[in-house]
Amino acid sequence: VKGAASVQPRQHAAPVDEKNESVEVENSQGGSTVPERSFSPGGESAASVKGPAAPAVVTSDDPVGLNNAAVRFLAEARYEEAAQALQRAIAAAPDQSKFHRNLSVVYERMNRMNEAVAEAQRSVDLAPREPIALVQLCALNVMVLRNAQALTCFEKLIALGALDSDSQTFYGVALLRTGDNRKAVSILEQAARHSPTDIGTLNALGLAYFNLRRYSDSAQCFKQAVEIEPKRGELRFNLAVAQAANRNKEAGLSQYRILREDNPKLAAELYQLLFQDKVVQVAALKKR
Repeated sequence: VKGAASVQPRQHAAPVDEKNESVEVENSQGGSTVPERSFSPGGESAASVKGPAAPAVVTSDDPVGLNNAAVRFLAEARYEEAAQALQRAIAAAPDQSKFHRNLSVVYERMNRMNEAVAEAQRSVDLAPREPIALVQLCALNVMVLRNAQALTCFEKLIALGALDSDSQTFYGVALLRTGDNRKAVSILEQAARHSPTDIGTLNALGLAYFNLRRYSDSAQCFKQAVEIEPKRGELRFNLAVAQAANRNKEAGLSQYRILREDNPKLAAELYQLLFQDKVVQVAALKKR
């Protein structure tokens, strides 16, 4: 099966999922940051921000004004400008955890992952008990495959309160990657109840079930994911493998016939796998 990260959770992660909305900082002492998650206190989301677009050049030296301009740049996918505004905000107020976290989010959108992790770590160092800072760092650790560090991060986050479904999915993936499949199932089942249409969650839960040889449950998860995203070849591949492992090779072949039309290369890999003599192994699942 195409494995634990073949479909990333949220990003939202996330993760397959884009991190939720962005909100402006209201003042230098408080307010919410970018992007807002349901775990954290509320605030005005980028989708509801009124008024003109952010100017091409921000002339203000006020760090809060620079941060809020960056939020608007981020909402408009003007990532370089958002990064520059936040860099200036940090130069003016280097001890503001929220500015480092926001810059981490911008770097993440730019796929500058090492820098994103570094800024998220600085945010947590400045505010170690701030849930929204930990949420960002924990998720990034999963995304860059720092799974042991992710588990440590999630332990700190859990100590501050319950995880939202997005963080549960990232936590479940970290557990899955480190071999704690039973705990991964427990966490991912909770996430799936809260977000039953999140394909990252369903894919990860299907993999955890597969690792525990719960092939029927695994196939059901992948089936749900395929119904939501029928063109995602790795999900259909995983469904076929789980069906074959559950002694229903004909159902797997049905998935092969559909996959052959959309992704011949992946279909050829699946066909070879379905007709090999040995039992399907966990290593066959698609991973990224």
